[in-house]
Amino acid sequence: MMTTHDGKGMGKLSSRPTAVIPSFRALLSLLLILGAPLRSVFTQQSQKDFAPLEKAALDELRETNTPGAAVAVVSGDRIVYVKGFGVSNVETGTPVEPAMLFRTGSVGKMFTAALLTSLAEEGKIKLDEPIGNYIRGLSPKLSQVTSHQLLSGTAGLIDGEPLYGPQDESALAKTVRSWNDDIFFLEPGKLYSYSNLGFIIAGLVAEEIGSKSYADLMSERIFAPLGMKSTTFRPTMAMTRPLSQGHDSDSNSKPVVHRPFVESTPSWPAGFMYSNVYDLARFAIAFMNGGKIDGRQVLSPAVIAMMSTPRADILGENPSGWPRNSKYGYGLIIHNFRGVRMVWHGGSIAGFGAMFVMAPQQRFAVIILCNKTARWMFQTAEKAMEIM
Repeated sequence: MMTTHDGKGMGKLSSRPTAVIPSFRALLSLLLILGAPLRSVFTQQSQKDFAPLEKAALDELRETNTPGAAVAVVSGDRIVYVKGFGVSNVETGTPVEPAMLFRTGSVGKMFTAALLTSLAEEGKIKLDEPIGNYIRGLSPKLSQVTSHQLLSGTAGLIDGEPLYGPQDESALAKTVRSWNDDIFFLEPGKLYSYSNLGFIIAGLVAEEIGSKSYADLMSERIFAPLGMKSTTFRPTMAMTRPLSQGHDSDSNSKPVVHRPFVESTPSWPAGFMYSNVYDLARFAIAFMNGGKIDGRQVLSPAVIAMMSTPRADILGENPSGWPRNSKYGYGLIIHNFRGVRMVWHGGSIAGFGAMFVMAPQQRFAVIILCNKTARWMFQTAEKAMEIM
């Protein structure tokens, strides 16, 4: 998620959708480092010296008072480095293991986009048609919005999402149908503006088209084919696996466990996913290899193309350093610099931060999951790119 929150329900409306964007200087460093083609690598981590990466990760955790993180580096069609750092719970001191689940925040938006574009690729929905053609009971203005506008952030919707809410999976449909035209601040199609509400609505569109719950559709159509065996939206499934606690900082900047866990079923499509670096790496591998993983075609190349095609300009540059030439695709941020093309997204949800960066042409990705609110380890990502 990219909204701020007060822990009482709806996220506070924020006009700064840039919390997941690194400083412009950091982003330029990332892109410059990726300028040369990657060499082929072997599966053994010993083929490269990852000691500088480990030092960078430990330094960054200490400097930011972040209890722990899991890091995976992907090259070609395999993970070439993976490791957990720090602790998963400051109260127990349990070390982070790479298999541990973290909340991934808005990184989950790319999965909602993958689900809806896969339905479109199969001819079950036209993304440029009003969603009212597929969902009954919406407000008049909302019914005229298109799935294209929802996925590209051009629907003119305010930001915000229920952080604590109903635990019933039927609540997604009930919640969206309860919204009126007050959720609009701009006419649809005018310009890009980050909105969690847009992806919540997109999740309902997928439910209606797929005739199953959002979580079941994601499991059957995305997670299972990709071999993402641990990824889930359901807390009762997540708690059966190794799970990192989320953390905030107290008034003395000492990390404390965030309580209670935020949970609201209607918000699942916007970024309430649980996953680990192993599973997320499988998505990156398939995405960067034409939809193939383990010798199988699991994502359509058309879906990858739809997601990573620039759809809207991200205008302006704010204190967080949003680059002026960034664009938004479907659930992905796209940036070009000196011939290097990156597609990526970050995420933040109470207690956690996530960073998912891919350079498809170089077939390189770095995935970092942290257990502190709004924490993204840019220096560690840069070091991974230097090594590769």
